[in-house]
Amino acid sequence: MAKKVYVNFNDPRMDALMEEYLIRNPHLLDKKTKRNAYEKLQKKSKTQPLTQEELQFIKFFEEEIEADRIEAENKKAEAQHKQKIELQNPKNEVLPKPNVQQNTSVFSIQSKSYEKIGEAAKNSLIISTILLLLFMLWKLLKYKKQSKNK
Repeated sequence: MAKKVYVNFNDPRMDALMEEYLIRNPHLLDKKTKRNAYEKLQKKSKTQPLTQEELQFIKFFEEEIEADRIEAENKKAEAQHKQKIELQNPKNEVLPKPNVQQNTSVFSIQSKSYEKIGEAAKNSLIISTILLLLFMLWKLLKYKKQSKNK
């Protein structure tokens, strides 16, 4: 039976482990923890060179910040658009949507790649099932042929 493990990331002895975990799995942790690690990596970058994984984490976090900023701007634009509609259009007529930027963050790219991986796994499972059935049919026919010869 699996045992649950609780890790206190505020423990100073966990700094190295926390940084490694954050760098490898940044999508699993909350924004406050990610921001703390980001700030530590920024301080570390001033004194010593960063590894490729650390640079990738910084890039990932900055893209996430940019995506959040775009999302906030979009929400603000939509709210202003709704207010404008309410003021100008008391009869609830359909008006055009405001200009909204497309969000191309790492999350949307990752979700698309996960969808492709899921589709490939599904196709692979179907193909392997068909091959297994063909193999079983071949063995059955071979067995019947041998039993007729005896």
